Amino acid sequence: MDVSQQEAKESLQAIQDVAVHMRRNVARSGSPYFMVLWGAVWFLGFLTSHFVDANYLGWVWMPLVALGTVSSAYLGYRFRSKVRSQIDIRFTYLWLAIMTYSAIWMWLAQPRTGAQASVLITCFIMFAYVIIGLWMERIAAWVGLIVTAFAILVYALIPEYYFLSMSFLGGGTLMLSGFYILRKWK
Repeated sequence: MDVSQQEAKESLQAIQDVAVHMRRNVARSGSPYFMVLWGAVWFLGFLTSHFVDANYLGWVWMPLVALGTVSSAYLGYRFRSKVRSQIDIRFTYLWLAIMTYSAIWMWLAQPRTGAQASVLITCFIMFAYVIIGLWMERIAAWVGLIVTAFAILVYALIPEYYFLSMSFLGGGTLMLSGFYILRKWK
């Protein structure tokens, strides 16, 4: 089957149009708002964790995660009409599966320190980002890979600054990625 140069150009333009349309839909779907929200939760949680005694980390993270969860439910409700229901339910199931398996693996791994538990949780969440990126849009996969690499490197090389670093490298990456999508993809 021979394809003319004009037909090839038209096909490439159609593919680019679909990519632009998908990016606009992602930007309008609420996804970047979730990234900014959870980036802020991570930033505040990790920053505070650096300065708080390890025995009190639960008191730092529980309210932040509760606030993030309630805010996520609100965002999900607010943007529900802009997201196809089939995708919406798959995201819900994906996050439920990640949380369930994370709890199982945390129980099996029995991390000894808050930093160990944090690295594991970070890797679980970023694994979900990689899956979403492979499934929907590559930027999520890159965010997942970059934050995972940061978390492991900082934990391995400078563990005493793990929480402080993750506030900027983890939370900052999530927030900046969300802002980037909001600004560039609409």
